[in-house]
Amino acid sequence: MSRIRFRGARLLLASAVIGCADAKSKADTARTADTSTGPTENLEPAPPPPAEPSRLGQMPLLRGAPRDGRCDSVVSASEKRITLQGDAPLRTITVGVPLATGRPFEPIFLDVKSKEARGDGREDNETIFVGFTETGAMDAGRRQYFVTGSAPKSGGSVSPEEAESAKQLALQVLQRCRGGG
Repeated sequence: MSRIRFRGARLLLASAVIGCADAKSKADTARTADTSTGPTENLEPAPPPPAEPSRLGQMPLLRGAPRDGRCDSVVSASEKRITLQGDAPLRTITVGVPLATGRPFEPIFLDVKSKEARGDGREDNETIFVGFTETGAMDAGRRQYFVTGSAPKSGGSVSPEEAESAKQLALQVLQRCRGGG
């Protein structure tokens, strides 16, 4: 009889241990189930990629007119646009002049665009636009830098020194493209 009890007690004890293990196992399963319900949705916007440093003002847009450039012109209803293209990095220099004569300072504007290849298959681009008054003073001016295929990275105004260089470049383009140099 004691043997049965012993076995019974032993059996009872084994059942209690197994029951405990079962309860622990169920709790672990519940805890695992709670954490494995899938990823939570992140509502925060992804941080923007680090900005590339601006190269505004780094291209020599306003250096002298290229000697070996190609001239072209287009006439619209209100002005004539004279374009000189050449140099390395490539520059396209456009000077607008009025159709009517008599303006003391002939150029209405100067627009220079330059581009240079990068190592990643894209191009650095910089532009400068300067509008002139009848006396040759700067009426408006803006510089812009961007990488091909993207929105402009940065822009800025034109300094008085740049306006003076733009004025000289406009006169050089007119002289060169009209056969005087």
